[in-house]
This record gives sequence, C-alpha cells and structure tokens, in this order.
Amino acid sequence: MGSLKTLALATALAALTCGPSMADGFPISVGQRASAFALCTGAYTAVAEHSAMFDSEATELAAKRRADFAQLLDAVHPHALAYGLRKVDITATRVQARADMRTLLSAAKFSQEHERAAPAQAAIEARLAHCDRLLLGV
Repeated sequence: MGSLKTLALATALAALTCGPSMADGFPISVGQRASAFALCTGAYTAVAEHSAMFDSEATELAAKRRADFAQLLDAVHPHALAYGLRKVDITATRVQARADMRTLLSAAKFSQEHERAAPAQAAIEARLAHCDRLLLGV
C-alpha cells in the first residue's frame, strides 16, 4: 500500500475514532453539540453518497440521518456562533468529517487487503454508532 494511502487512512481513522466520545456523555456545551452534529452530518453525507452507488435502502436511511443531524446543527448554529465558534470552523468540521468518512468507505469497500479494509469498517461502524446514540429513539 502506498505511503500516501496509508497516511490518508490513518488520518481518517484517527479523526473518526478520536472524535467526541460517548464515554463523556451527551455533548454539554453548545460548542460540543455543534461540533458533534457537524461531524455526524458530514459522516452521514458521505455514507448517503457512497451507498447511493450500491444500495438504495441504505441510501434512504443515511439521507434521513443526515437530514436529522443537519436539522440539529441548524438549531444550535446561532447559539454556537454566539458562544464564539466561527461559521468557517463548523463548516470545516462537517467537510472534514465527510472527507474522512469517504476515505474509510473507499478502504472498506474497495481494498483487497484485509489489514486495511477491516479497521476501516470498524471505524465506520464506531462513528455511525456514536452518531446514532446522539439521536433520541435510535
């Protein structure tokens, strides 16, 4: 595996597994909530785009979850700005989470190396499970 691909996968794994932790409970501060909702919006955007190529049922669920997190992000966005977060930082979190998830999805789906695909799939499942636990009734 090329060193650039290895670095990209390692970065994506670190970003998505070192994000907000459920061990810390629900994000308390408005800044933490905005970051968590931006991260989950970005992650589910990537999942919806990726699954659209392969499975329409999964696409619908991912699109619904993406919409749920986008609504939550919209709800806390004005408060996050008043709290001192910059719009560009919230957007950057969402865009980076999408890029990181796309890297993992590609590795999990297309890698022929189990040593690369398995950790990517585990990171995907962990991130989406974290996001899902932020939603009531999921």
